[in-house]
Amino acid sequence: NTTTRPDSLHQKGVFFKQKTAYEIHERLVGSEMCIRDRPVATLPNGISTWMYVIAGLYGLGLLLLSLRFFKNIFMIFYKITKNVKVFYKKASLVLLKENVLPHTFLHYIFLEKESYDAQNIAEELYTHELAHVTQKHTLDIILMELIQIVFWFNPILIYYKKAIQLNLSLIHISEPTRRS
Repeated sequence: NTTTRPDSLHQKGVFFKQKTAYEIHERLVGSEMCIRDRPVATLPNGISTWMYVIAGLYGLGLLLLSLRFFKNIFMIFYKITKNVKVFYKKASLVLLKENVLPHTFLHYIFLEKESYDAQNIAEELYTHELAHVTQKHTLDIILMELIQIVFWFNPILIYYKKAIQLNLSLIHISEPTRRS
């Protein structure tokens, strides 16, 4: 007889006895694999220590980004007070000694002093930057910065911030072509 019967294979140890869930649970309790029954580290107030770790990391990120934000605001006002200012329509031109791209903050327009003195700045640039001043785009950027500080762990906000900045700038680039 060349065919092997299933009971003879079972007797030889080829098949294993199926264990019930209860039998498996009994073997795992107390072993390294059973992490469900381990107590979670908690403090006397009943809050898990992981919550404190997460809150601490969030607070650290909030603190560092807030410090960076206030340092940047301080540096902008430092540049305003230490450089020459020229009044132009509804804005103040801040003439910087370093080579910078023109930009605005509140009612200040930051320009390179050398280009201003040589009158190498196109009238369209003044119009563009004045539009940022009159429409208060600095407030949009500051609001986005504050949102990014609070929700610093969300990487999508970086893309939103860049999109908002680009959108605010493109509005004024396309505005003169709509008028003509």
